[in-house]
Amino acid sequence: MHQCLHVEEIFHLVVEETVNLGYPSAISLACTCLTFEAAVMEVLWGSHQTDLVDLLRCFPIEVWEIRESDSGKLHFDFRRSPLPSEWKRVNRYASWMRNLNIYEDWAGPTLSPKAWQDLSAISPVHLLPNLQSLEWYSAPDTFIYINLFRSPRLTSLNVRVIPNTPNLVPILGSLPIETLEELRFLDLSGDRAVQDAISNLVLRTTATLRSIEVSSDLSDAAIRHVIRLPNLSDASVTFANLDRPAASRDAIFPSLRTLETRLDDKGGWKYFMEDTMNLESIVLHSLAVLQPEEVVTAFGFLINKGFHRTMHRLSFAVFEPCDLTPPVLAPLLNFGSLTRLSVTSPCDPTQCKSRLTNGALARLAEALPHLVELFLGDAPCASPARGITLAGLRPLSDHCTHLKTLQVHFSAHDVRLDIPDDALSNPSDQPPLGPNHCHLFQLVVGRLPISTSGKSPLIVAYFLHQMFPRLSKILWVDRNSPWKQVQEHVDMFQKYRPKK
Repeated sequence: MHQCLHVEEIFHLVVEETVNLGYPSAISLACTCLTFEAAVMEVLWGSHQTDLVDLLRCFPIEVWEIRESDSGKLHFDFRRSPLPSEWKRVNRYASWMRNLNIYEDWAGPTLSPKAWQDLSAISPVHLLPNLQSLEWYSAPDTFIYINLFRSPRLTSLNVRVIPNTPNLVPILGSLPIETLEELRFLDLSGDRAVQDAISNLVLRTTATLRSIEVSSDLSDAAIRHVIRLPNLSDASVTFANLDRPAASRDAIFPSLRTLETRLDDKGGWKYFMEDTMNLESIVLHSLAVLQPEEVVTAFGFLINKGFHRTMHRLSFAVFEPCDLTPPVLAPLLNFGSLTRLSVTSPCDPTQCKSRLTNGALARLAEALPHLVELFLGDAPCASPARGITLAGLRPLSDHCTHLKTLQVHFSAHDVRLDIPDDALSNPSDQPPLGPNHCHLFQLVVGRLPISTSGKSPLIVAYFLHQMFPRLSKILWVDRNSPWKQVQEHVDMFQKYRPKK
């Protein structure tokens, strides 16, 4: 073996890059010598392999089969029980597996109910002894088998809880939680007993936990436990209407960097951010009807806490229609470090709720030059936008040079501009409308109306290309939308764009 391969960093880099090329390359490298074989298998099974069926297919072919059910779904089944000698190969590969994903809607073969029963009866105590990450999105009747993968090294657990799962509460109570660093629970059951079981499970988490996401309402005791975890940096929880204990002096979320939560009637989400000093990302949801001034108040709280100096990502989602006005955006001018800003609310069926103006967007673009993603309003509706015009997008090109994704309600319905035909046929020869270095790649237009008369789609494409020369992807909703023509023109402009 070449001397440079004795350098550990170079050796592992060669192995990882070869495995990334695909299975044939990985197999070829593994066959060169035992040293490479062990390294390739560790990378292949430790990082790339996450499917249980692929592991069980390592048994001899006479042990298993793939059958097609009446619904057309492929199922893995055992023909017979594996012999002790036939477990040797499977156990070897199983010891390398670090990640396992069990998905009910997986396109490939999945274990049949009988195969789950057989595996439960014949598998060793720890089928995957070094498993670190488990994602479980299975059918209700197979949830009981999650305990087959109780690993002492498990650090990440992502579970979807769905209705009608037998023995769900005791199963949740038996999950290994104490060693976790990441915990995700998507609760779709709506069952109060299940929510209580999840709360009891959360109470068993320890100081090792760094990230938690729970969709259901946690009990008061579980919330009080979570907010005091010393190393928790990412949290997605609902505070319900829990009041902060008046006599409590313990630090709340002392290490928090990312918070996602739902606004409540009492403003409890504010109380649980009093000791958080370095919040970098926050996502706020509101299920209730909010007035614009209430949104402004929420932004004002974040400014008073000083988060405008440390925050890089800010999302505020209102699930009921709410007017998006210039005063709503005014407090956001203080968040100069933002790379992602999302302020969304659905429009009424009959009118667009975006009241933003060209001036408001220009001030925002000048104040937030580091933006990479900008979402103002939900996916644009079919009602004509009242304020922002096509030309009003130019300040984003001038100031937000890092911008890659944009979603904003603007008017492209009635574009009447006198542009020479030679400019439309070859816009790359025309001087750009901006500094020509904005990186906008994707524009979300939804159902924005656009005229199909005359050269309107071509003119819109011309202006977009001149403002955002790297624009390649326009996302619309309706199949026969005129935006399809705009996309075709943009593609043509990109094709003939001079290469630098």
